[in-house]
Amino acid sequence: MKKLALKILALTGVIVGGSVLLLPLSTYADNTANVTVNVTVAATISLELNTNSVSSSSLTTNGTVIGTDSNGFYTTATVTTNSSTGYTLTLIDNDTNNALVSSATNNIPATASTTITAGTSAWGYRVGSNTNWLAVPISTGAAATIASSNSYSSSAQATKIYYGVASSSSQAAGTYTDTVVYTATVR
Repeated sequence: MKKLALKILALTGVIVGGSVLLLPLSTYADNTANVTVNVTVAATISLELNTNSVSSSSLTTNGTVIGTDSNGFYTTATVTTNSSTGYTLTLIDNDTNNALVSSATNNIPATASTTITAGTSAWGYRVGSNTNWLAVPISTGAAATIASSNSYSSSAQATKIYYGVASSSSQAAGTYTDTVVYTATVR
């Protein structure tokens, strides 16, 4: 029995001056290792428009059609992203002519000022409660940033873009059309 006790003592401790000094098992078994677990969640972004077409049949010569919540002459662009750095929402014309076009000779030009006034043919857009009307940039120019965020948001972000059109007394009758391209990108 004394031999067995000495063997156990040899495995767990050391006799020093008649006393048993117990050493922690880690002294004998120092075999630890760390594992770092990394995962990258890819940034995603989506853009949803409430409609792919807006129209009004109420424009008369020397008249205006100004987008409001009640007449539906607007687009709501909703961006959803999990990006920790946010997003940018832009708009741009789909070609190099940002006029509303009815034929080769009949058009309603993009606004050259910040107003849409009856009697002067022009069209443009404004964002949210902003009162300034702007021309949609042509496709070879820089896109207009209409909304952005610098951080993560767990909810979708909606932006309303209103359209305004005015005509002069000499505006030819017809259906005038242009296409606006909206783009949402991760910052």
